[in-house]
Amino acid sequence: MNNKISPETNSISPKYLDETPLVIDETSHGENGAKNEAKKKPLETTTFTGEETQTSTDLTENIEDKVTLPDTPPTSPVAKSTERSRKKRRRSGGLLLWGSLFLAIGVGGSILADRHLSEPVQTVEPTPTVATEALLPVRVVRARSAPIQEWVHSDGFVAAVHGKHLTFEVAGTITYIKKINGRDLREGDYVLKGELLARVDDRKLQADLTESNARIWEAQEQKSAAIANLAQTRANLEQAEATVEQQQANLAQTEATLGQAKAALVQAQARRQQTLANVTEAKANLKATLADRDLAKVELSRRQELYDEGVISASDRDVHQNKLDNAEAAVDASKSRIQAAEEEVQAANSQIQAAEQDIAAVESQVAAAKSQIRAAESQVKAVQGNIAAAIAQIDATSAGIESARAQSNRANVNLEDTELRAPFDGIVAFLNIREGDYWTPQRVSTQTYQDVVESVPIIVIDPSEFEVQIELPAFDGAQVRPGQRAFIVLDEDLSSAYRDRLDNENLITIASARGQVFSVSPSVTPGGRSVNAKVRITSIEPEKRDRLRNGARVSVWIAIKESLNTTLVPVTTVVYRDRQPHVFVLKEEDGKQFVEQRQITTGIEGLSEREILQGVEPGELLVTEGKNRLVNGAPVDVVEILD
Repeated sequence: MNNKISPETNSISPKYLDETPLVIDETSHGENGAKNEAKKKPLETTTFTGEETQTSTDLTENIEDKVTLPDTPPTSPVAKSTERSRKKRRRSGGLLLWGSLFLAIGVGGSILADRHLSEPVQTVEPTPTVATEALLPVRVVRARSAPIQEWVHSDGFVAAVHGKHLTFEVAGTITYIKKINGRDLREGDYVLKGELLARVDDRKLQADLTESNARIWEAQEQKSAAIANLAQTRANLEQAEATVEQQQANLAQTEATLGQAKAALVQAQARRQQTLANVTEAKANLKATLADRDLAKVELSRRQELYDEGVISASDRDVHQNKLDNAEAAVDASKSRIQAAEEEVQAANSQIQAAEQDIAAVESQVAAAKSQIRAAESQVKAVQGNIAAAIAQIDATSAGIESARAQSNRANVNLEDTELRAPFDGIVAFLNIREGDYWTPQRVSTQTYQDVVESVPIIVIDPSEFEVQIELPAFDGAQVRPGQRAFIVLDEDLSSAYRDRLDNENLITIASARGQVFSVSPSVTPGGRSVNAKVRITSIEPEKRDRLRNGARVSVWIAIKESLNTTLVPVTTVVYRDRQPHVFVLKEEDGKQFVEQRQITTGIEGLSEREILQGVEPGELLVTEGKNRLVNGAPVDVVEILD
């Protein structure tokens, strides 16, 4: 179905109304037709462009304020039908708007046709009308070139980068509070590093310190005596070691003599062995000669008998007599050799005995030398033991010194714990003590941070450097990096900015301070599923310096993305068609204004503006109000150009 409207007559084609043109004369309706003659007004009709109207969820916004309907008296059938159509549009939304208008016109035409058929026909001359296009009222805004930021937001509190909780670690009466111009120290007073701010009674600790120092002196004297004793003992050790060396030299000499004596003994034993062999040989020879002599005697006796019998001659007998004589001589010679050899054996035995006596004497000397060496070595060991004892005594005295010094240091620390001194140049942020109060460490409460600041004696902060501690949702925390710019806004300033419509420009304007992201925790807190971050404040607006204090609640805006010069349009100019971003750009041709629908590519989304990467140029006018009923080429009436 193609509903066409004739641009020449600006009226609905007759074929949709039984081929009869319908002209509504307002003068024929109403209770007082004569009075309405002067107010006669043609019915405004709407020209369609032939393009399908897109559906939007907010199409029903301000429908009655933005659609012009005919001024029809309430008693007119057309008016009743129109009223019903309005109620129906309120229930059904913008999708039924145009259908309702057609229905109203159709119902009006049907009623008039019925009246013409049922009542006497009155001839009414058609009133010529000049139909005009229904221009849709819109407000437009100009695209501009400017910087833009995409923000991550979180609430936090201001804290000094350098702060110190000062507390006494010992119990006692507070005997001193710093005086400034004759008065006690107050919160907000400026203090210098090292200044004594408060003290508790320290007399007992001073006595402990004096006693510890006396113990140190006594232990040092004992150590000096032990060192002198060690030196003397080491000298004795050197002398004992020298004695050992001398005794070892004597032992070496005696052992050399012993070696010589043993060599002589070996030689004598060898000689005796040789002489014993000679004796054995001589005895063997003697035995042989005795056998020869006995044989010679037997032979001689037989020869003598033969001689006596006259068997043999005297010469034969004499031969055997000579043999016997020779055998007797050989026996005597053998006995002589045996005697000589035995004498040599006795001489060798004498040498051996003498050598053994010498060896025994030398061995006694060796044993004596070894005893002397052992005695000297024992003395060395004894002296070494004395040295070890002296060293142990020195170590003991050194330990005593260290113990005494530890006691002294402990006494000094305890004394320091009785004093509160300024850790750096700063101001007193909290002061919870008075002179004369009795202090005990149990007074400090750590249930909450508020309890801490209300119970710690003094808190000093450095007012020259502040930071803001914040917790970010895990998704936002993943986009935050150290070094990113941040703006710090007081809560009351942010509330007023929200009332006046928060955007990039007034956010920067109302910022009390500026800073940079200093650190981002790499972990997510298990309970809150958040990421802790710190923002270091780099500059504070002079007029707001007094309001931006330690502990102040603030809002932090971190620029996670930035573009220094780009095309910006208000967020309200962007519409989504088929899930794609579009804008309606104002165009003018032949003195008529209409809109052009363009698809765009968006970039950074700020608080109230968006970056356009493609599709819009700076200076072009875009529809910001009344865009939901627009289609490409729709004629518009610009009621206002917004800055």
